[in-house]
Amino acid sequence: MTKNCLITGAPVTDENDSRAHVIPSAIGGRLKPKGLLCGDANGILNGSVDLALVRAFEPIMSLLDGSRDRGSNSPVRMTDASGRAYEVAFGKPLTLTRPEFSMEVLADRSVIVQVSARTVPELRTLLGRVRARFPDFDIDAVVRQAAVQHSRPGRLRGQLQLGPASTFPAAYVAASIFAAHRGFTPHPELATYVASLDPQPDPVPLPPDTFLWHQPRWFDVDGEVSHILALIGDPKAGLMLAFVEYFGIASVAVILPYAGSTPIRETYAIDILTGKEASVRIDEAVLAKLPWSASHQLSDPAFQTDMVERINRVIGIAQERSRGAAIETIFDETVGPTDGRKLIIEEQKALEERLAQFLLDIICED
Repeated sequence: MTKNCLITGAPVTDENDSRAHVIPSAIGGRLKPKGLLCGDANGILNGSVDLALVRAFEPIMSLLDGSRDRGSNSPVRMTDASGRAYEVAFGKPLTLTRPEFSMEVLADRSVIVQVSARTVPELRTLLGRVRARFPDFDIDAVVRQAAVQHSRPGRLRGQLQLGPASTFPAAYVAASIFAAHRGFTPHPELATYVASLDPQPDPVPLPPDTFLWHQPRWFDVDGEVSHILALIGDPKAGLMLAFVEYFGIASVAVILPYAGSTPIRETYAIDILTGKEASVRIDEAVLAKLPWSASHQLSDPAFQTDMVERINRVIGIAQERSRGAAIETIFDETVGPTDGRKLIIEEQKALEERLAQFLLDIICED
């Protein structure tokens, strides 16, 4: 039987059927049911809902080196205390976002040139500025003497835009699509609300019946960092609570209609680190005590404390993963595949020196 698109109302046919990205692939989503959206609807959601969510969580995804089914994670832009900008890529040395060059001619006609380049060709290009002023300047000699440095500039800072303008619309749409995928009724105002976002206005109107739900842990999930979807149907109330959690950080709930006669428990989770589906176990005793209403307002100190704790937990996991990957890289670059052989003395010394420097960098960073 032909179904109508949840967003446009147009019939979904074999020709226009488009997989619904309940959670975008760019931040580790894997669930992509068909038969719910037409291609036009997917295009609308990509621009008006998904893009804001991806931009909000892309830094977390990149720092974790989260698993995605297509594409690769982009480096994160961060700054040090002096405002110098770096690109932070998982398990790799820091890279300046742009090269740095300065040249000063002193009173005694001596010249001080300082260059920080990301590649040798870039170094040669910057040194060309010196030769343009001093034709006898030997670029090749300077390049041969240039030192490759991998240093940590101290504590870095970045920004996370995790407010309701990005998480609420995405969770509202995800909850409705997930409900429809499992055979239940989406939010009755879904199509009308999405239409109000195309083109996306500023400020973004928040969706109806959607709220923060940072409650005491009422479930366990087999994943260190996960996206979670859950549907809790209450036949007595005629309502369904749809729960969406991104990265174990932002928890949002949406109230949907429910016409069933039996309680419903539908869950789905994806382990972001492995890309594998994870199981969710609900603690019914805890769940039964929780009101289906906003747990916090954005201005609540308790909410801010909870968010800091959640973000710090995920950042800590990201740091441990990145350091592990960096240590593997040090071994590979220093000694290569060992194949069970004993390391020679020179390799042992080189490895010790690089590991010692790596540990020193971590101390400076922390």
